[in-house]
Amino acid sequence: MTETKVISFDLDGTLTDSFFAESVWLKEIPKAYSKKYNISEEKAQREVIKNYNKIGNEKLEWYNIAFWLNRFKLDIDPKELLKANKDKIQLFEDVPLVLKKLKRTKKRLIIISNAQREFVNLEINKTGISNFFEHIFSATSDFKLIKNTPTIYLKVCKICKISPSEMLHIGDDYKFDFKVPQKLGINAIFLDRKEKEKREFTIRSLNEFTIK
Repeated sequence: MTETKVISFDLDGTLTDSFFAESVWLKEIPKAYSKKYNISEEKAQREVIKNYNKIGNEKLEWYNIAFWLNRFKLDIDPKELLKANKDKIQLFEDVPLVLKKLKRTKKRLIIISNAQREFVNLEINKTGISNFFEHIFSATSDFKLIKNTPTIYLKVCKICKISPSEMLHIGDDYKFDFKVPQKLGINAIFLDRKEKEKREFTIRSLNEFTIK
C-alpha cells in the first residue's frame, strides 16, 4: 500500500463552519439588494438565491463576489464586505487538536478550497492556522478551476511532487471532495458533519479520522 505523504483538506464546511460564508452570501448581499430595489429582505433573499442557482456551483462565477455585486448593481467594496463579516469566521471545535496531532506525524498538510483567495486568506488569518499547512490553494483564484474536475487535483499533486496515490483528501462535498479525487486514485474521505446520508468512507467529525 502506498504511503500517504500529503493530507489535503477542504476549507469551508470542513475546517471552518459556514457562518461566515452564509452571512456574506445569504444575509449581507440580500440586505443590500433589498435596500437597492426597495423590496423586503425576504423577497430580496429569494431573488438573490434564484440568481445564484441559475449559475450553479460548477461555474467560476458562482465563487466570484465581484461578479455578483456587479450583476446586482450593488455599489459595495467586496473587500470591505468581507472584512465587516470576519468576526463570524470560526473553526469547528475538532480542528485545532486534530491539526496538532497530524503535524506531529510529519505528514505534509495542505488546503484545497473552491473559495476565492479573498475569502481563503481572511479565514486563514482570522483562525491562525496557516503554520500547519505547506500550501493553501484557492482552486478558483490560483488555477481558474473548480474541484469538479480532476485537473485541479493533478495540478496540486504536481506542485507537491507526489503521485495521486500519495495524497489523502478530506472534505464535506461528496462530489468535489470525494468522488472526483477518488477517480484519480487519491484516497478520499467524505466528512458528513450533518449526518445527511450513510456512505462508505464517511466520517462525522475529524475526531474520527486517524492515520498511521
